[in-house]
Amino acid sequence: MAKFPPGALFKMAQSTNPAVAQAAVGDLIQLGSEAVPILLKNMLQAPPQVRLLAIQIMGEIGPAAQEAAADLRTLAQDPNLGQAAADALNKIDPGAMI
Repeated sequence: MAKFPPGALFKMAQSTNPAVAQAAVGDLIQLGSEAVPILLKNMLQAPPQVRLLAIQIMGEIGPAAQEAAADLRTLAQDPNLGQAAADALNKIDPGAMI
């Protein structure tokens, strides 16, 4: 299990060192619902590339990220992040975009 809190892991997930970033993303996915609040905050308030990363991790968490579904549904309309948000929402709640 992760040795760092979710906020620190998310910062590490943005590392330019691929090994560090990949390990941090894996730890965030393992944390599941515990990681969702920090991901949700970044998904809504961060610069576009950081938002995209948060959305992608949320999708990999899957159903444990259910609390993000409403915000992902809204972001699915975004011209830049919409496809990633729709993909993540489909992994979290299949059929939600119907």
